[in-house]
Amino acid sequence: MILSACNKTGEQSATGAATGSATVAQSSSAAQWKSVGGWSTAAQSSYTSYLGSLSDSAVTMDVASAGLVLVYAKGSDGTVQSLPYESGSGTQKTSWYYQVAQGSVQIIADAYAGAVAPSSAEKFSYVIITPQQLSNLKAQGQTIDQLIKMPYSQAVDLK
Repeated sequence: MILSACNKTGEQSATGAATGSATVAQSSSAAQWKSVGGWSTAAQSSYTSYLGSLSDSAVTMDVASAGLVLVYAKGSDGTVQSLPYESGSGTQKTSWYYQVAQGSVQIIADAYAGAVAPSSAEKFSYVIITPQQLSNLKAQGQTIDQLIKMPYSQAVDLK
């Protein structure tokens, strides 16, 4: 199984090298907001790690190993954040990040010292970029860092 991940220090995936012109894949999940059906937990010494999974067959082995998936969270107030990010403050913070594997996008939330556990009310959306599309975006001057930090409204319109 191939996994690539994105955490608060950046993207950890290989990239492709093809050239050409293409439109970024908009899986059935792009522009849709999904909830995680259930969160599994793992207690650590100073935080609790929560893992939820969103299944999507559009996340192919190619995408997981050499493409890019941009993941976004929508708060209860409608605010949209690109993952990775931190919510809360002080000792009651939660670090949100994700991993990509063939067939799924896994959302991870590390909740520190009294931070609220994620619920089914948490909403997520993502944009899938194939290795070919990633290469094209790089050729147009986009960097991985710029793509990961791109606002949702721009990411869903990538060409």
